[in-house]
Amino acid sequence: MDRLLVLLILAAGLSAGAGADTWEWPAEMSLGGFSVTGIRGSVSPDGSGAATGSVQIPGVVAQKATLSRSAKGDIAGGVSMAARVSGAEIQGAFTLDADGLKSRAATIKLVPRSVIDAAVAVSAGGQFSGTGRVALGNVSMPVKFAIARDSFSLTGTTPSEAEADTPLATYKFSGEIKLDATGVRIWITAKGTVQRIGKLSDQVSTTRVSDVQVNVMEGTGIVSVEGVSVTLAFFRL
Repeated sequence: MDRLLVLLILAAGLSAGAGADTWEWPAEMSLGGFSVTGIRGSVSPDGSGAATGSVQIPGVVAQKATLSRSAKGDIAGGVSMAARVSGAEIQGAFTLDADGLKSRAATIKLVPRSVIDAAVAVSAGGQFSGTGRVALGNVSMPVKFAIARDSFSLTGTTPSEAEADTPLATYKFSGEIKLDATGVRIWITAKGTVQRIGKLSDQVSTTRVSDVQVNVMEGTGIVSVEGVSVTLAFFRL
């Protein structure tokens, strides 16, 4: 066979093979259980590439995403989340890959304080769940949450000690404070025991208290001990 003809046949075969292996970004794809739409991007000769698109989360406005593809074909993305769910504003850098949509350090804005350093996983149904903490002055309250368009759950507890000094006695509280939330508004209650140490007779008594309302901004609450109202600081700013 003529050498030139052989070379032409080989070149045609290589060209056909290269065309078959060429990969392009689709306009829409599923990644980690989420639909990504409006995809636009480019692909390098080695198969790697970059693109942008919008992640569709049920009950949430579409979130912009940046996508990347490795030469091996692995696709992952980053989402700068700014979503409002059941009134709560969820912000942070999220990753999107075959394992789903998640963040290690998001913020959930509530009233009058926010959940920070939140580890969040988003379900394909649009539920944001995980753990974080609420900074209450000198107290860091660990919390867990599950927030969706039709449900809202956020709660946490932490040990607490408080003391008040009056002319007649010293009062020492030992117990816990609990944080709950309905919608975006949070409230705090305390329960435990209050030890009263009399200054005149050194008499010691103990009283159990529960459902003590704690001011979320100031950290104070009023307990009733043997008919006396005592203000305690459960956390300090």
